[in-house]
Amino acid sequence: MAAKNVALIGMGSRGDIQPTLCLATALAAMDPSYGIHVTVIVPENFYAWISAELTYSNVTVRSLPSNAESAINKQSVADQVVKGDPTVLLRAMADPDQMVQDLGSLIKWCANSDVVVVSAMSVPAGAILHEAFGTRVVQLPMFPNWYEPTYDFPPQAGIGSCGPILNKFLYHIAHTVMYFMFKPTLDRMRETAGLDRITWSGVRDCMAVLPIHHTWSPILHAKPKDWPESTGIGGYMFYDNPKDSLSPALEGFLNEGTAPVYVGFGSMPIHLSTKFIPLIKELLSTLPNHLRVVVYAGGMSNAAASDASRDDLKQQLLNLDPEHKRIFVTYSVPQRLLFPRCSVIVHHGGSGTTGEAIRSGNPSFACPLIGDQHFYARRIAAIGCGPRIGCSFKSLTGKKLGLKILEALETKYVARAKEVGLAVREERGTDNAVEFILRQLDEAAVAGSESSRHETKPLLRKKLQDQWNVWRLRERVNGKVKELVFGKKRN
Repeated sequence: MAAKNVALIGMGSRGDIQPTLCLATALAAMDPSYGIHVTVIVPENFYAWISAELTYSNVTVRSLPSNAESAINKQSVADQVVKGDPTVLLRAMADPDQMVQDLGSLIKWCANSDVVVVSAMSVPAGAILHEAFGTRVVQLPMFPNWYEPTYDFPPQAGIGSCGPILNKFLYHIAHTVMYFMFKPTLDRMRETAGLDRITWSGVRDCMAVLPIHHTWSPILHAKPKDWPESTGIGGYMFYDNPKDSLSPALEGFLNEGTAPVYVGFGSMPIHLSTKFIPLIKELLSTLPNHLRVVVYAGGMSNAAASDASRDDLKQQLLNLDPEHKRIFVTYSVPQRLLFPRCSVIVHHGGSGTTGEAIRSGNPSFACPLIGDQHFYARRIAAIGCGPRIGCSFKSLTGKKLGLKILEALETKYVARAKEVGLAVREERGTDNAVEFILRQLDEAAVAGSESSRHETKPLLRKKLQDQWNVWRLRERVNGKVKELVFGKKRN
């Protein structure tokens, strides 16, 4: 039986990469009769970690030239992220040169794939692969996308619901902003794949033809009724590595007293902000003495600290508690092992961390900075797993944070978090994602030969080409009208 080739493209932070690792493990461990070969493609800063985890004979791991960690862990980016400005972060993680280089690698490594699976950060490349080469590309995003309009909630731009009509209209605004912000990069990527430039509506059409299976828990938010029937929400994909363990030092801290509060902001470069130390200092002074705190001060990779700047940050945090009885600082920790042993979990609202927090069965709440983090902060509060802090990190103070932690310890949140945690642990998120991929492989097999398998390519390309021709014709007409009205420009 011919091998079934599945390519999984993971881009972004560790929280974006870990579900890719989970899915790769599940596919690789399937019965050999399925004949599945998995190619996992990740940024170079995650290559060593993923390679060490995936030692299956039917798995190949490839490294992209890009390194989002080096782009995001800069003081200039941190300053803007703390202020709630997502554009600097988006531009840093979507560097044009890196994205063009990445696409060149993806074209080579996905050439023989029956199905290519993309997450949110890799959707633009996936759409180009589908249009240019007829590759069957599917999406497994961890949060709602800006090109999936709905009446239920607005696009992930840090605002709450504005009512059904305005919610849906705002997606067109978000689409326009994203299009013009990244159009030069998109044009270069399309040129690399031998494609013409694309119109505003063409971007939407490219995304719309890629099947979507969302990987968050439907407990957080059920599927909107105005989304296509084919779009699914299957639950979180949790990667539970049996080799994971807590450090002896952290184990000792946990065993010395009451369950601590966890405070961490995931991949966000908060540790570079001058606000971080004063925030934790004021938090400790606000909380009762019996409440202890585990502070995550890492960054994107979750790698163990080794450089002097991180060591200095750790020492500054420890100096806030000279006796070292109330605070523990970590740069790398398996959330699935730590969160169940915490009394309250305070985080940034990233999708992966949100999933681990509600799975733990303990109260949690999010202090969002950008994008989908605001969505998850609202949803955690909406399902009753914790209070809503009512502000972003920009206006957060240690006192406000401390008071919300005390509120999260109320009986109603403790009971509800326990109930939700049990339900989330019973979900079959990874199994549902695998079944979705297998259906896509079956459809690819039914399509038959190479030519018929790619039969959708000419139709999509003709539609996009027609749109671009209309766009160019309109620009020419506008130019002629301006000449008639204002006259030709003189040199």
